[in-house]
Amino acid sequence: MDQLIYYCAGADSNCLPAANVPAILLNTLDHGANDKKIERANQMCRIAKPKHVILDSSGFQILKAEEKGKKMTFSADLDIKNTGTALNISPEHVMRVAAIHRPQIVVGLDFPIRKVKGEAAQEFEFHRKLAFNIKWARESFAWRNAIAQRSEYFQPIQCFTLEHLDIFLDSVRAVAFDGISMPIRTLKPYQLALFLVGFYRRGITRVHLLGTSNFATIAICAYATRCLFEWVSLDSTSWRFAADKAEFINPIDLGRIKVKSGIDVTDYPPNECPCLNCQGRNFPEIQALEPRINKVDLLRRHNWWALNNAITDACAASVNMMLFEQFLKTRCKNAAEADELYRILSLIDYLKDGDIDTLRFLLTPNPKRRKPARRSRKATKPELSALEVDQ
Repeated sequence: MDQLIYYCAGADSNCLPAANVPAILLNTLDHGANDKKIERANQMCRIAKPKHVILDSSGFQILKAEEKGKKMTFSADLDIKNTGTALNISPEHVMRVAAIHRPQIVVGLDFPIRKVKGEAAQEFEFHRKLAFNIKWARESFAWRNAIAQRSEYFQPIQCFTLEHLDIFLDSVRAVAFDGISMPIRTLKPYQLALFLVGFYRRGITRVHLLGTSNFATIAICAYATRCLFEWVSLDSTSWRFAADKAEFINPIDLGRIKVKSGIDVTDYPPNECPCLNCQGRNFPEIQALEPRINKVDLLRRHNWWALNNAITDACAASVNMMLFEQFLKTRCKNAAEADELYRILSLIDYLKDGDIDTLRFLLTPNPKRRKPARRSRKATKPELSALEVDQ
């Protein structure tokens, strides 16, 4: 099985965390909406010389547009755009950008589900977006086959439960995807573990997780790389946005250490990071770097190294459960976090081929309080508010 691949997201030609970046994530709106953006993306790739490139369809931008109340259209007859007040994108737009950049992997267009609480709210949100996601899956796959055959096709998944997953997959059986892509902003570690086992049990062999860089996710993905899938990858913009807020990513547990001007850092523990970017600097020295751009640049390079190094270390430790347990105990923030992660991984190691309901019961905290799983109803005509699927 391959190593866990970490895609650098949020980069541009003026902001790369290293001289060579092995894996780069592009997204359709930021890197393909016009000729200028396309050329900047090409320039970035010429500098970074990535071995792996993935093109995301910009689902996150759709989610943000929905939250901000922008006017959203999904018409191939209109220009692709994302302004302060309006967004337009379609499956055809995504694949035309893929045909230009020729990424190794292209992700189909999807309408992300929002983070909502409660079974009723989640059922409503899933079914409200389902018609879009079924239609766009079929159209994305068709356009990929027509104009972007050089790229492997990853199908985005938007669901809250394994029952939702089955509803969606049953509806897109004609879509022969090479792998799946899934955001995990709504998932806790045990829920992510259950979904990964669910993918494994359904014969899915390649998985990309969108927008994540926390230690628990990396640990679970390292295990999944060794024991569940042929390919696991993830991406994040944390290296950049943490640095922009003057935050130093701890290379041990990936926690954040604030080094913003005005904060008292004299009582911080010593900076023992071995990366070449730190060069033995303590936190007061990093905080005092001037001009500000020098501090931000150092933090971006350090943060990317810290994330990449944590992934490398997690993969090396995942060769057996005894070694992985020791790794978790030395790298987690506290013993309780290490114990919980080890419990999750031990359960999926033992039960990944067993009864999925038993695994779900044992993974869920306070299982006695958990209500029995209920299969979602297929909506014959989901409520779509002011949006229409045929837009």
